Amino acid sequence: METLDLPVTREQPVNLEMTGTMEQPDRPEPQVPREHPETPEKLAHRVPKAIRALLEPQVLLEMTEKMEMMAQRAKRESQGQRENLVRLSQEKMEIKETSARKVTRGLLVLQDLQDKMEPKETLVPKAV
Repeated sequence: METLDLPVTREQPVNLEMTGTMEQPDRPEPQVPREHPETPEKLAHRVPKAIRALLEPQVLLEMTEKMEMMAQRAKRESQGQRENLVRLSQEKMEIKETSARKVTRGLLVLQDLQDKMEPKETLVPKAV
């Protein structure tokens, strides 16, 4: 049987601290965005940093107020739904109670009719 001799290659150990600084040829270098000259129209629409700094708290305040209003509306709707469920449950209980009363009344009427239809025992004197 023949043995195949494979070439032995030894890789040098890689220092993990150095891998971040090594250049990687398979990754393209990030392109630097080109600077576009500012047109007067763009400059007119740009908000200066000082004004933007003044507007940010106002915008945050408005957003907070809007979120609070939405939370209050959701709470009112939830409260309304809860009240509606309570009302429906009370109505259902009342319907069950009236149905139970009707059934009880019906049973009493049937019992009365049954009592009227059954012959009552009469005391007949026995002949001696």
